[in-house]
Amino acid sequence: MQGQSRRFGHGQIRVDRAEDRRHDGEHRDTVVFLHPAEGLHGDLGMLARHDVLIAISNSGETQEILQLLPFMERMGIPVVAIVGRMSSTLAKNSAVSLDVSVAEEACPMGLAPTASTTATLAMGDALAVALLEKRGFKEQDFAQFHPGGTLGRRLLVKVRDLMHKGQDVPQVEETVLASVAILEMSAKKLGMTTVVDRAGALLGVITDGDLRRFVQQGGDFSKISAGSLASRRPKLIRTGRAGSQSGRNDGAVFHYHARRRGQRQANLSGSCICMIC
Repeated sequence: MQGQSRRFGHGQIRVDRAEDRRHDGEHRDTVVFLHPAEGLHGDLGMLARHDVLIAISNSGETQEILQLLPFMERMGIPVVAIVGRMSSTLAKNSAVSLDVSVAEEACPMGLAPTASTTATLAMGDALAVALLEKRGFKEQDFAQFHPGGTLGRRLLVKVRDLMHKGQDVPQVEETVLASVAILEMSAKKLGMTTVVDRAGALLGVITDGDLRRFVQQGGDFSKISAGSLASRRPKLIRTGRAGSQSGRNDGAVFHYHARRRGQRQANLSGSCICMIC
């Protein structure tokens, strides 16, 4: 599709088209809703060659839509019909017909469009997803056009934005007693502390869980060093990664240690701790 997507429907279906416009706007496609009655009275000027028109009609016999088909044929604009009756005039005169027929409406009287509008919305979502996959649409593209709200924050916030930095990072040397590490953990209130060598390179971490397990084993904090108690090889993550990726496939609360590209260990003097909940 080289042009734009133009959609029209009549009646209750206008609500469904508003939802599809939102989807396609997020997916970087220009979508315009054209009411068929308004199209018959001048609004057809918004159509251009290379556009694709999606016509929505449950019966497939809506006269306002059928009257526009000859114009579409003259302009060479392909029509994709979303219909509830594949034997209808609209379905037979469209380049592509998509069946959204339902056995019955949810309305107890069988009159108000309920199940049929839901089926149409589902088809619109399916078309939007198929289009974004065809175009190779990525999370970065979505974030560009959807910067607000929870979705925008999830895609735009980086690990560097979530980090604890500088003096907020709990840190003890490996040679100090574990009791000193406990005091550092209590002071910084992150439920953990990093353990480093004399050069400040990260060796491991001590968490509340490490302390509980040590107590259960009958250990004495005054007789063990922080380096001996620490869990070695903590998880590392690049500072430029999306914040949402840092907690993916993990549960509960984890302490991720940011690292610079090319470093085998995180140097806390130039890095920080990112705690993902």
